[in-house]
Amino acid sequence: MPISGIHIIFKKIYLIFYNYCARVSCCYFVLNILLIFFVFICEFDFEHIQKRFFL
Repeated sequence: MPISGIHIIFKKIYLIFYNYCARVSCCYFVLNILLIFFVFICEFDFEHIQKRFFL
């Protein structure tokens, strides 16, 4: 197999790996934002409920 053929195979593997990593990190980023948003809303609601019922 010529060197250029090996180079093309490595390039394809690299692109597949890169796309997979980009997708996973993007999903991870979105999930982090949702988690932070969810925690913020839960804390806000908890304080609101506490003020309403315990004061």
